[in-house]
Amino acid sequence: MPAALRRALATLVVASAVVGLAVACDRGPTESPPPPPERVEESRDASLRIGLAEAPASLDPYRRPIDTSTLQVLRGIFDTLLVVDDNSQLRPGLAAEVRPNDDFTEFTVTVRPDVTFSDGSPVDAAAVAAGLDAARRSPSLLDLLAPITAVTVDGSGADATVRISMDEPWASFPYQLAGPVGMVVAPAMLASEDPGRQPIGAGPYVLTSWTDGGLVLDQRQGYWREGQPVIARIELPVVTDPSVRVTRLQQGTLDIATVLEPEQMARVRADSSGLQVLSDPSDETAEWVMVLNTTAAPFDDKMAREAVAFSIDRDAIVTRVFAGQYRASKGPYSEGSRFYGDARWPILDIGHADDLAKQVAAAQGAPLGFTLTVGPDGTSTELGRLLQSQFAEVGIDADLSIASSGEQLDDALANRTFDAALVPLFDGAHPDDDADLLGFGTATGARANPSGYTSEALAEALVDARASDDITTQAEAYAVVQKELATQLPYLFLVHGQGLLVAGPHVQDLHQWSTPDGYPGITQV
Repeated sequence: MPAALRRALATLVVASAVVGLAVACDRGPTESPPPPPERVEESRDASLRIGLAEAPASLDPYRRPIDTSTLQVLRGIFDTLLVVDDNSQLRPGLAAEVRPNDDFTEFTVTVRPDVTFSDGSPVDAAAVAAGLDAARRSPSLLDLLAPITAVTVDGSGADATVRISMDEPWASFPYQLAGPVGMVVAPAMLASEDPGRQPIGAGPYVLTSWTDGGLVLDQRQGYWREGQPVIARIELPVVTDPSVRVTRLQQGTLDIATVLEPEQMARVRADSSGLQVLSDPSDETAEWVMVLNTTAAPFDDKMAREAVAFSIDRDAIVTRVFAGQYRASKGPYSEGSRFYGDARWPILDIGHADDLAKQVAAAQGAPLGFTLTVGPDGTSTELGRLLQSQFAEVGIDADLSIASSGEQLDDALANRTFDAALVPLFDGAHPDDDADLLGFGTATGARANPSGYTSEALAEALVDARASDDITTQAEAYAVVQKELATQLPYLFLVHGQGLLVAGPHVQDLHQWSTPDGYPGITQV
């Protein structure tokens, strides 16, 4: 599985009293919830074994990319300034309040009192400001946090607040404070020579062991949320083979693990041993997309983009490449998203695709052809070959180029040295997270508008979306974005990426979680 998709699915992780993952029961809409298991008395001496797909490279929350395994560990060590409830509304976390000014160019953070880091130092305005300032200066966050011009402390003592100043409106910025950017790190961690190896946060656990084989988190003393955590120790062995992770879940030698591979997803859904299977309720996971380089031939010609778009059979992709576990996609947001807008996306039409391909060939004096660049993993290669055969049905010649590494693919995207490329993108929990893919902001690298497409309508819609915190207004702006993408086709959306969290039958309270101020949390384990 590509690293990009693992990062994109990093919202599907373990996070409440254990470590953290937004999930929902994976059952049909007409089924009633299963009866709760017989309640067993909690033991604060208990341990939980969570299988990691890979070993974290760093436990610095301000260093990206952050894959699923790393985020699972970070959620246990660090708490965030804000959290998200089950209505996707922001609620207080380590911040008692985050208040914007009238034009969303300044945010004032009031820090929750009487909270300490695991090393005993206070979580105060100075510590929060230092962390946010470190985040905005992190090389991997420079583009994302470019609008921030200063992070300062106003006042002193218990009345001190943090002021975040920006040079442009960013109404949705507080959602960043519910993710890694909002993870508050201790001053001692910032001052260490290798912060990524010496994590110190205000979360429920401390790191007590880190080897090539896995990590161990132990319950810390003095955690600020009364009665939490209920699990004394979390063991996180690294189990890279997805089939082995599933087998160990079935055998009971793992309690919880994420499953992202379609074949293994089908396996656990067919399991009869009582495994609990959960999925992301928002469906806002990464989309597998075909990026078209609109700055060079042949895809600087809109008709060429249309010819390719109308030749794609998404149902065949779902069945043959993704074992029926993923869902077909036409746009960047799922139909259940509050930001979904009605747009006329191209669907399979062989006759129309054939006519368009012939028109392009007549205009160019040669049949439509291009190179399709894919990642080195098996899924990317299989998807590329299937698309290659679909294009051939309408006389489009696609040569397959397999990148030697994910880094090589990223370089091709960053430098636009490709005709078309397959990659998971549009992974943001909020559409604003993906604005860099559409040419908004100052991003560089693989996410800096790899298609090269820009337009006044697109730019204006993205500005309008950032200038308001009203969801209806934002949704209207993103509807314009979707219509523009559906018409101009710089990205061809193929399938919604999926992922599951799987737990043994003995794991309890998978859905019982609340925010610090008592609201039902987004369903987590």
